[in-house]
Amino acid sequence: DYQASLWPARLIALKAGSGSADAVAQFDAALTVCALRYLSNLRIGRVDPKPSEFGIDLDSHHYDLPQFLVQKVLTASNLPGILSKVEPQYLGYQRTEAALHTYLTLAAQDHSNALPDPQQTVIDGTAYAGAVPLGERLRMLGDFPQGAAVDPNATTYGGPLVEAVKHFQLRHGLKSEGKLDKSTLHELNVPLSTRVIQLEDSLERWRWLPADYPQ
Repeated sequence: DYQASLWPARLIALKAGSGSADAVAQFDAALTVCALRYLSNLRIGRVDPKPSEFGIDLDSHHYDLPQFLVQKVLTASNLPGILSKVEPQYLGYQRTEAALHTYLTLAAQDHSNALPDPQQTVIDGTAYAGAVPLGERLRMLGDFPQGAAVDPNATTYGGPLVEAVKHFQLRHGLKSEGKLDKSTLHELNVPLSTRVIQLEDSLERWRWLPADYPQ
C-alpha cells in the first residue's frame, strides 16, 4: 500500500543525485504522499464505508493531513507515540490489533488439515477420531488450559480437551458448553488465513467509528 518495493531504488537515486534539488524533491514528494496515505489509513481506514451504507457521518473524523504532518509528525520526538494517537483509542481496537499480529504468525505456521466431522455432536467421554489434531489446534490457538498436556494417543474426547473447547467457544460467540457440535467444528475449521482477513476487516470497521462513539 505504501510502495515498499520502490524505496530501495529511490534511496539509491537520492544518494546518486548527490543531494541535487531535483533528486531531493522527487524523494520528498514520494515520501510525503505515502506518509499522508498511511496517516489517512490509520485514521479512517483503507476502505470507504459509504458503499456499505455505514450509518455514521465521518466528516468530523477526518484530519487536515498536511497540517498534521507538518505540525505533529515532522516535529515529533516520539513518532510511534504520535502515530498511536491517530488510531482508535478503543480497547477493542487494541485487542484486535494484537490478535492480528498473533494470527499472522499462526497462519504462517499452520499446515493442519480440517478436523473430521463425526456427523453428530461429540460430548465429554465419547470417542472422537480427531482428538489428537483437535488438541494440537487448540493448543496452537492458546485455548488449552495452562500446564495441560495433549495426549498423543488420545481417541476419546474428554478432560482438558473439553475445557479448551469451552474457551474456544467463548471466544467465538458460541455457547460455552464444551460440546463438539457442527457450529463449533465449523469455526475450528476456518483457515487461519481467513481469520487474518476477518481481523483486518474488523480493524477497518473500528477506524470508521468517531472518537466519541459510546463504548
